[in-house]
Amino acid sequence: MIPFLLALLLGCSSDSDLGEEWTAIAEEDFPLVFAPPGLEDAIGRYLRTVRYEQGRPILNTWAGLTSPGTRLPQAEMNLEQVGPAFVITLDAKDALSRAVDRAFEARQPTLLAKGRDVNLLGAIDYVHVLDVEADCLLFFQTWRRERILNILQGRYCVAAEPGLEGARIKSVLRGIKEK
Repeated sequence: MIPFLLALLLGCSSDSDLGEEWTAIAEEDFPLVFAPPGLEDAIGRYLRTVRYEQGRPILNTWAGLTSPGTRLPQAEMNLEQVGPAFVITLDAKDALSRAVDRAFEARQPTLLAKGRDVNLLGAIDYVHVLDVEADCLLFFQTWRRERILNILQGRYCVAAEPGLEGARIKSVLRGIKEK
């Protein structure tokens, strides 16, 4: 199930499309703190790989969290870390649009809100969408730390009822930080 979720986030149609060798890592090796509401006792999977673009290594670290015994809530994050002089061509609006398309495939979720908030890493862009199956928050953020460009994409989904409200959305976004 985890490779499937990863494939959705990265826009792949099957496990074999991932193209890189992913290695399991311990939770403490994931570089970010991410503990959204409802997932305090989550079952977590953490993976890492290195791939190359523009002749430079990109460290990809992925986290997937699911609630024990239920399908929702669930969350996932993909953090790409690249060295100086890397050119990023994807802006937040495009990244979020693609993430919604991948996550919901042919279904058309209802856009409830989109915006920007601020956490300890800086500005974070998000969209809040409602689907028949889930109420989801998708987010995108970039920041530099010690000449490393960090590119974060993620999502957090809960059951459509009772769904997400403003305070919970802010709690998820503002709860993301570096270890």
